[in-house]
Amino acid sequence: MENASETLSLLVEGINAGVWEWNIQTGQEWWSKRFYELLGYDDQEIEATNENFLTVLLHPDERHRISQAQNNHIYHHQPYKHKIRLKHKSGSYRWFETTGQAKFDKAGNPVYMVGTAINIDQQVRNLEELERSRQLLEETQTLARVGGWEYNLARHELNWSSTMYDIFGLPNGQDVEVEEVIAHFTPDSQRTIREKFTSAYDGKTPFDLELQLITRQQKKVWVRVAGKPLNDVQGQMTGFRGTVQDIHAQKLREIQFTDSLHTISRQNNRLLDFAFIVSHNLRSHAGNLEMMLEVMKISNSEDEKNRILTFIEHISAELNQTINQLNEVIYVQQDINPEQQPIDFPEYIQLTKEALNDEIQEHQVQIVEDNLECTTITTNPSFLQSILLSLVLNAIRYRHPERSPVIRISTSLTNNRPVLTVTDNGVGMDQSKFETDLFTRYETFGASTEAKGISQYLTKSQVEALGVAIDVRAIPDSGSTYQITF
Repeated sequence: MENASETLSLLVEGINAGVWEWNIQTGQEWWSKRFYELLGYDDQEIEATNENFLTVLLHPDERHRISQAQNNHIYHHQPYKHKIRLKHKSGSYRWFETTGQAKFDKAGNPVYMVGTAINIDQQVRNLEELERSRQLLEETQTLARVGGWEYNLARHELNWSSTMYDIFGLPNGQDVEVEEVIAHFTPDSQRTIREKFTSAYDGKTPFDLELQLITRQQKKVWVRVAGKPLNDVQGQMTGFRGTVQDIHAQKLREIQFTDSLHTISRQNNRLLDFAFIVSHNLRSHAGNLEMMLEVMKISNSEDEKNRILTFIEHISAELNQTINQLNEVIYVQQDINPEQQPIDFPEYIQLTKEALNDEIQEHQVQIVEDNLECTTITTNPSFLQSILLSLVLNAIRYRHPERSPVIRISTSLTNNRPVLTVTDNGVGMDQSKFETDLFTRYETFGASTEAKGISQYLTKSQVEALGVAIDVRAIPDSGSTYQITF
């Protein structure tokens, strides 16, 4: 038996395998010299018996399984090929693949069994490391919400990582087609994808896009789609490989940050405007008041002093009006989200007429309610009334000296949004000269001595607070038209 085993040992020496032979009837075994070497032992340092194999070398967790496998092979002729852990002389366990075949006598009784043990420890550890890396990559992708994809041009085949299915809200492992994937994106993003993929294909260039997709659950999600061409050894393009990252939370923070910057910028501009009018209007009143007081000091006539007092009262009234308007500006700009409710528009036109009745009578103003297509508007009542008052009063102040003022007020619906239009036949203005200064810093646009620009700036502040749009069209010597879209 030993000579035959040595011959077999020579045959398997080149495959780094140990050879063993087990006399089933006596329990004695023979282990080749290479078998001992693979486990760090000298030849015959441990007695070669099946008992020692099971209790000394074999890992305790595998003893029952291998003992059962031996019996299944011997008595039920089941194949014997198993991965096992054997104890090295150093005390550590090494992975082996053992195979064996039993020899039976004429009566069918097992006589002996011969087999090999091949060292696969490095292979198993490499596979374990590969599996750990795969799990780490998968967990990283899951935590970072990054999925991987690859598209084969020749086979028109698209492969996804598991996180891709999670991002799109699709069942893991479901077959996906390119057109089906593109259909998950918003129309604008679909156009971008097709344009960039075409450019990447023609130019063999990578791409990096921020797009919006719609998941299977109809949820809009911002994603970052990146990819690069794949080439074979001849340099021919074979497909694309890339990633899709869920950046929804990051994108929302970015949008919120941008909105905050815009808000801060608007507030800074408002602060500059407010500082300008405080400086301009209050300084004007203070200068006039100081001048009247100086004149009064040197005046010797009671009649003249009385006229000066009348001027001072007038200045005081204008100062009080300016302060009230400044307070109203502050109130408007502090009321970030004014309460809105449905209101009857014709009623507020009537309120405006009543509030400005003296000015209307004095200047013979005609107010025409022209085609009120929309009679109900959802907005802030006090802001709407203030806007109407400002626009009508502005039309009266900028009236044409050679014709009676006519103010037309109409409403309409544009794209299901109410539109308020106020048109006058006043002096108008050269709009090109004031394109960037309209409604800012209390500018005035005519020769009217009554105009201080406050009402225009107040209207702008109220319109901005409501989050609606205002459009102005004006022609010199013909009049102005204001359109506010709610």
